[in-house]
Amino acid sequence: MDNALTRFILYRALKNPLQIGLRLFWHLRSELHLPDIRLRFSLILEAFCRGCGPMLVLLSRQVTALNRLEALSARLKELTSEDEQRELFREEMSRTETQHDLQWLPSPLCLSEILGELLIHKCDVKRSKKRPLWLVWTNPDRLAQFHHQNYQLIFKHGDDLRQDMLTLQLLKVCFPSFYVYIVYRTYFL
Repeated sequence: MDNALTRFILYRALKNPLQIGLRLFWHLRSELHLPDIRLRFSLILEAFCRGCGPMLVLLSRQVTALNRLEALSARLKELTSEDEQRELFREEMSRTETQHDLQWLPSPLCLSEILGELLIHKCDVKRSKKRPLWLVWTNPDRLAQFHHQNYQLIFKHGDDLRQDMLTLQLLKVCFPSFYVYIVYRTYFL
């Protein structure tokens, strides 16, 4: 288990916890269900958690929110009617315990962004096969009126997200090229 690559990755993650550490934590945690790599990833994850200090409290809040959303998603998939699913979703999201777990927590995408109050009337269950949850929070930042007033996330449980991640990475890489092309075509022709 102890090798140069593992030490290097842990070193980089602990030196830059807000970017590398957060991604390492969630990538390792997302693969713990696989028996072949569970032991190795569990040990690396434990080493990271022991070294990350106060960030562990933030990660713990995110894990609690994730567990709450996973349980809700599993319950929604048991129901067949869309109306029943939406009713259960709204009922569960209105509960005090759920709101406590899902409000005022750091975003799992970027620890520097805080997800504010959950806007239940804007949240929804999408009609896709895996029944993803559309979640909307306020942005508690004082400058939110000039930037993003709300944070919107899609929570998808029980699906292999590697293909979705690849698509998002391709868009991230290709977007600057599209942007330059659009600006060139718009302003210079």
